[in-house]
Amino acid sequence: MKTVILDFDNKKQMTKPLSIGLGFFESLHLGHGKVMDRVFLMAEKLDADTAIITFAKENEFDKSVLFTYQERLRIYERYTNRSSKIGFVIVIPFTDEIKKMPAAEFIDKLTTNFNVKALIYGSSYRFGFKAEGTPGLLEKWSKAKGYLAKRVDCCYFNSTVASSSYAKTLLKNGNLIGVNAILGRFFSIEGEVVKGQERGKTLGFPTANLKVAKEKMIPVPGVYKTITTVDKAKYPSITHIGGKPTFHDLDDSIETHIVDYSGDLYGKIITISFIKKIRDIQTFDSVKELIEQIKKDLLIARQL
Repeated sequence: MKTVILDFDNKKQMTKPLSIGLGFFESLHLGHGKVMDRVFLMAEKLDADTAIITFAKENEFDKSVLFTYQERLRIYERYTNRSSKIGFVIVIPFTDEIKKMPAAEFIDKLTTNFNVKALIYGSSYRFGFKAEGTPGLLEKWSKAKGYLAKRVDCCYFNSTVASSSYAKTLLKNGNLIGVNAILGRFFSIEGEVVKGQERGKTLGFPTANLKVAKEKMIPVPGVYKTITTVDKAKYPSITHIGGKPTFHDLDDSIETHIVDYSGDLYGKIITISFIKKIRDIQTFDSVKELIEQIKKDLLIARQL
């Protein structure tokens, strides 16, 4: 997969024919999956390569995202369709110019800079200044611009359109099962392991303290059954999000105990995938009670 920064001053960035998925693709959820199915199908029919569009520096326009720009690039890198990988990611810098750009001008620049053979998008896709661009306009302009326009129906979850916005609402409300259903995979967070108070180590359950991007959304406080990826290896784990009231520590943190892992994690980038919530944060009367509960949590973490 190659990343290409959209350069409006470059009148012909790429001559390779492309089948392009239009959208933000913040989470690559099930609806995006339907779009990508068509992107790959059209690429085969037109002897073109595949590409999707996303924005850089999402925190400039969204203070809370399901997946950061770097996380999204890694998700795209792992994505496969018919045993094929995404060929190109076209990254749009979210500048003042982009914010104010009319929909027609955006499509004009896109089709000028790239050899666009097909544009594929969801039925709810909007683009351009004040979201004036619609699927209908993309279809109206297609003949003059020389591309095939393909609209894909939305996916639904609980009678609501499966979207990143809906997934965000579910995550805020603690509905991790719903979020995972919309994504078609486990919700995950990625971050750097930093030094903490090492309280878990003194209890016999060392934890990795995670530092995440400030715009990154995280699950509601609680203890979760998770899978932690370290250097491409996956381990069962339990992850604590929130304060530690037993120790009168109300500062929120993200700490994960990785089962059967030994090694120095400081400075490493790890990924935690959330399977289900085990329990809420509790205040225990003694450290012994806390240790007994952690042992019970670990039994759940080890279950397949």
